[in-house]
Amino acid sequence: MKYTAQFKLSKAITSCAEPNLQSVEQTIEAIPPRSNLMSQEEAAILAQLDLAHFNVITPINKFAFDYLTCEHPNQQFIQYLKDGIQNEPTALAKYIEDELALK
Repeated sequence: MKYTAQFKLSKAITSCAEPNLQSVEQTIEAIPPRSNLMSQEEAAILAQLDLAHFNVITPINKFAFDYLTCEHPNQQFIQYLKDGIQNEPTALAKYIEDELALK
């Protein structure tokens, strides 16, 4: 090729090597975090917040998500994500109610 010297820097980008799928590798090895109970101070702060300000709506096609992740090797992590998507707002509200009922 006539202009080989100018393409040496881009060789790593344009080579025929298999792409590195870093995000895929990270989800395969991910371990869901343990659920920890809130401290009394955290619960008191949370009780003072207006949860309407934190009502984030994320449109996720549940059927597509289920289909795309059905063969994922780390089903424990996938289940953690599904639980967070489906139950987090109601779980947080229930947790606040329970904490206030204990006081």
